[in-house]
Order: sequence, then structure tokens, then C-alpha cells
Amino acid sequence: MFDFGYVALDILYASPEDSGLYTLIARNELGEVQSNLELIVNSDKTLYLDAHHPEGLSSSTFFFCKN
Repeated sequence: MFDFGYVALDILYASPEDSGLYTLIARNELGEVQSNLELIVNSDKTLYLDAHHPEGLSSSTFFFCKN
């Protein structure tokens, strides 16, 4: 768990095998909530390591679910 009370799933170097349906379940003494996410990783794209902004290669991207 991070400082702000959220948990993250990091998939480093995502590959097509990581594609699939992911389910988030948050549960506490007040109840439970569930959200589904379909992740699709295509292998036909190439990551160019000589990018114009190489600092972006080591950064994280966060996706937040809203109902």
C-alpha cells in the first residue's frame, strides 16, 4: 500500500501474455466494490529506445477506475 491509501499493480515490460481481464476488488468493514478492466497488449509496435524524451521510458502510467 502506498502513502495515499491506494494499491498499484505494476506490469513491467508488458507482453501479449499479460493481456486479459483484470478484476479489482476493494473490501473493508463497510462493504466491497469490484471493477473489471480488459488489458490488451499488442506486440506489433516497437519501443524506440532513442526516444526524444528518454526519461519517459522509466516512468509509470496510472489508470484510475471511475463508476
